[in-house]
Amino acid sequence: MRSSRWIPLGGVALFWMASAGGCGGSSDGGSSGGTCTDPEAPGAGWNLGLGTPDPAAALRAAVMIASCIPDDDPHGYLKDFYYERGDLYDSNPSSIACVAARNDACAAVRDCLGLESDSGGPCEPSCSGSVLQACDDSLRFRLDCAKRNMQCSSSEGCIPCHPGPACNKDTEDRCDGQVPVNCRDGHETPMADCGLLGLGCGIDEYGSARCAGKNGQCAANKGGEASIEAGVSCSGTKLTACVNDGLFEIDCGDVALGFGCQTLGQASFCGLAAECDPSLADPSCDGDALVMCNAGKLEKVDCASLGFAGCDAARARCAK
Repeated sequence: MRSSRWIPLGGVALFWMASAGGCGGSSDGGSSGGTCTDPEAPGAGWNLGLGTPDPAAALRAAVMIASCIPDDDPHGYLKDFYYERGDLYDSNPSSIACVAARNDACAAVRDCLGLESDSGGPCEPSCSGSVLQACDDSLRFRLDCAKRNMQCSSSEGCIPCHPGPACNKDTEDRCDGQVPVNCRDGHETPMADCGLLGLGCGIDEYGSARCAGKNGQCAANKGGEASIEAGVSCSGTKLTACVNDGLFEIDCGDVALGFGCQTLGQASFCGLAAECDPSLADPSCDGDALVMCNAGKLEKVDCASLGFAGCDAARARCAK
């Protein structure tokens, strides 16, 4: 959950993680569950060489994850899948496909992502092999760190097989070539190689090492992950976006299958259509269906077809 930094359940850092190899080692009290295997090196391109996501699968997976895990709404996960990069190995369409291929609701999220939640809290953080358990008041989360090619630490959450040097809040971020190195969870942590994304590494006004556009200055999306959700303009299939104060151009066909550059009012974005603005959309229920803005295309997702009881209008999610 995003409110508990050391158990990073929200967004790309978990759900797009490459899943080849297992990590059941231990650290700081975690119990051993096998050998922790480093993931393969990423490739070039917005999806870091792991393939181009299918929007239909991304929509199903986003709805299922958001309905099972009280962390973000479905549009937040779509944003992560399509538009945000920063953590190492952010992009893994195979994880999306795994969830989307199922129709058994939260069992799919548990089996494909190693993640589940219930109301069994409060609890103390603990490891059982590679599985981390932690609570946020009454909410209890279990996360299999092996699904992230990481090992479990009861004090730090899921950590890399070979963590970097120890660091603290006074440790300065830096760029190792085009790789931002940030202090995360008590260790110096390399982020995604900005050069692979077509961006450059720099230190922002807050002292954080970030990937940024390198085609001229602009003023938007300061101090965050590399994001192309809200662009500046379209030129054919290419979107110009402001990424951490720097202009960046990307061919929308490289973001997801069937994407083009769309303009709706003053908004430009990579997407399927210009029927809705993905940066402003909110989910809603229409009977048992969840109404979504999938990359600019209005779509309905039948909750029952995903294995849920129906659509929960109060939460704007599918009902467990």
